[in-house]
Amino acid sequence: MSELFIAISNKLNEYNLQCLKFLCTEYTSTSYLEKITEGYELFQVLNQNGKLKNKDSWLLKELIFRIKRMDILKNPMGANQEEIEKELEDRAQISPYRVFLFQIAEQLSRDQVEKIKFLLHDKVSRPKLQKKAMLEIFLEMERTGLLAEDNFQELKDQMKSIQRIDLLNKITFFEETRKKGVPQQESHTDAKRWTNPELQPREEQRKLPTPVERQRQVPAPNISETHAPLLGEAYRMGDGTLGYCLIINNFDFSASVIRKLTKREGTNTDAETLKKIFQWLQFTVEERQDLTASEICQAIEKYRTNNHGDMSCFVCCILSHGHKGEVYGTDGLPVLINELIDLVNGQRCKSLAGKPKVFFIQACQGNKPQTGVPIQTDSVHDFESDAAPMGMGSIPIKADVLLGMATVEDYESYRHTSDGSIYMQSLCKHLEKLCPREFDLMTILTEVNKEVATKVLKGFKQMPEIRTTLRKKLVFPVPLQKPDGFREEEAMDTCD
Repeated sequence: MSELFIAISNKLNEYNLQCLKFLCTEYTSTSYLEKITEGYELFQVLNQNGKLKNKDSWLLKELIFRIKRMDILKNPMGANQEEIEKELEDRAQISPYRVFLFQIAEQLSRDQVEKIKFLLHDKVSRPKLQKKAMLEIFLEMERTGLLAEDNFQELKDQMKSIQRIDLLNKITFFEETRKKGVPQQESHTDAKRWTNPELQPREEQRKLPTPVERQRQVPAPNISETHAPLLGEAYRMGDGTLGYCLIINNFDFSASVIRKLTKREGTNTDAETLKKIFQWLQFTVEERQDLTASEICQAIEKYRTNNHGDMSCFVCCILSHGHKGEVYGTDGLPVLINELIDLVNGQRCKSLAGKPKVFFIQACQGNKPQTGVPIQTDSVHDFESDAAPMGMGSIPIKADVLLGMATVEDYESYRHTSDGSIYMQSLCKHLEKLCPREFDLMTILTEVNKEVATKVLKGFKQMPEIRTTLRKKLVFPVPLQKPDGFREEEAMDTCD
């Protein structure tokens, strides 16, 4: 057993341990938990308290499942997500109250946590709030009597103040459910119902405020401050690594003799940001630089021959010059985008059949600048276009494909010479912001379109385009930590 404890502990990060300690507060004193710095120390305490004595160590499996470390469940624990979900119906040991608070904390952004700290500054000692994550703030609220299983009023007031009406409604429903005498250990299905009022029986839904009443209570929040409703079927995302992410980053076009193409200053910023984001989203990322047209095809062909059996998705990001339906290699030769997509379609790559294949293209699709009514002032002298002379081709899309284009056909896209392209930077920012709230990729890309469309670049506008044959929603699993070194949202405002 000790060997298993150490093996699991070695795979946990600091945030994982913090989550586990919070979920275990009912099994040992919080003062003792504060002294624990390694996962195996926590597991030893639980074992000594008799909580891990059963031969299958069920509580340990439930804890790892709750913090979404499905890779650890698989190895070294030898379990899987489906088994745990089924057994939770009858064997859940962690308090529903504790699990519910954990779910609430997972859905709050860093900015919202800071706002909550401010709201609590005259109720909880300021030193106890400094550098605290939301789970630790919950513990401080419990110590001071501001939060308990039968007292959510302070937490509801905070959700209302920060305009998280979706969480306010979830708390209200959880509270009402508990008052009706629901047993302490609920089924996994019931736990889902507490956090998603839309799954409630109609008679239960009537207890909640109506949509009109909610609008009267507090103005509707921005999408970046809400949590996505769990509606519609989604592609299955497996345990551990989600798939491969190939980044093709073309900077130097000095070898092009067919057409004059400039160096793409700022493209390395895009590549680095994309790499950080997709590594954070649990993809295995490979960057290829300065590829000719034939090398671009060969790079994607390599992934066609890979075995994606244990993967859930494939992502390809292409940063280059281009024209309508085409991207250019560094030799100036064109490659049709539809041909690149076809390399990994379900017929040619059997192990990707039925799985989402996502392409993001940062390249012009024509020479025309888009006009519009400027609504804000942006610097223009550091922007370049990824346009190139005339080309031809269209982009038919096969099943389970999503194509995100920096611009619509016939028009230019723009790139900052040091801070990267407006489209790719907006994409990464919105993935970082909305993936933890379980928004699907189509919704995220719509938000990207909205932001990019408001910008004025070189005196012109840019309108990205989404093309899709996805049959289900594509939702990346909620990452537990922010991407390392990714720029804060405020810094994005200086990009243009």
